[in-house]
Amino acid sequence: MCSLVITRLSAETSVRITPHAFERSSWHYAREPLSNGGESMELTPTEKNQVATTTADVTIRIPELAIAGLVDEAETRLGGIEGIHAVTVVDVRGVKPRLSATLVTITGRIEHTISVDELRERLAATVCIETVDRLTESTRDLN
Repeated sequence: MCSLVITRLSAETSVRITPHAFERSSWHYAREPLSNGGESMELTPTEKNQVATTTADVTIRIPELAIAGLVDEAETRLGGIEGIHAVTVVDVRGVKPRLSATLVTITGRIEHTISVDELRERLAATVCIETVDRLTESTRDLN
């Protein structure tokens, strides 16, 4: 196992990964001051959050002026929701161009640390998501 230490020194940021023995679990944040006046944030294990993988069928509204492609935009918009750590679009099930946006229906694999019910609520509350058709929890792993 490793711990990830993110260090901020004035205008520079560095990432240091160090071996660290601990029980299998997820991460929490712990701050510690550096001797040079900077600040470091260490990610350390906690039992609170377990990573789950859920397959979801959702329809996402992608604005006409979006910079990336439809799949990248869908992954970015889903990945920006609190509690979601990674999103992979498995299948594009439909594309419906509209006046100022395109509706993209996808099947995606979502890695998250929240319950499936909370995931459904957060997806439904997100402005760019039109519909949440199906959520199927695949796995729940301790990190």
